[in-house]
Amino acid sequence: MYSILLIISQSFEFCFSETESGLFRGALETRFISEKNLTSFSSFDKNRKYFIANKLQSISDSLNYGKIISPLSVQPNEGERLQVLSRANFERITKIRGSQTDGRIIIMEGEILVGEGPPIHIHHREYEYFHVLKGELEFEVGDQNVLGTADTRIHAPRFVKHRYRNVNSTGARLQFVFQPAGIEHYFEEVSKVIVAQQLD
Repeated sequence: MYSILLIISQSFEFCFSETESGLFRGALETRFISEKNLTSFSSFDKNRKYFIANKLQSISDSLNYGKIISPLSVQPNEGERLQVLSRANFERITKIRGSQTDGRIIIMEGEILVGEGPPIHIHHREYEYFHVLKGELEFEVGDQNVLGTADTRIHAPRFVKHRYRNVNSTGARLQFVFQPAGIEHYFEEVSKVIVAQQLD
């Protein structure tokens, strides 16, 4: 554990010393990169979080460069079904997991019920791509508002606020692609809680 933290700390020190005009210098003092203070990430301001996320992603990309990933095919009826809202018959289907792509991407899809849509939010780690498979959905990405009909594709970059909603389109379906993978574990934990509550 200590060696990993030391590598991260040294990487940050290098990045700080190399940034021109001290753009990020001092944004994150190396004293924060320690086992004692590792949980203090939530107290960092937005710029520090963005900087950390970008640098850790760069490290991850460098470590994984050149890896060969096995080909994969998924049939229409295949995938792991997750209950991610407490509404009846509501689920997301994980079509391709991060463990199958060496952590590169995850692909999910599901029906978006009328009235459904998450609050506006930001991903600090993932890029998110939407592909409307069926019906009509409204998207807000940054300062853009888009009506997505079947076969519309939308990209929500990291650090850009976004949301979607189904106003009145019965049977609408949406595919989600997250890059890098990892967020599937969040949906899996949510599903466990919802399923357990439904059994009580």
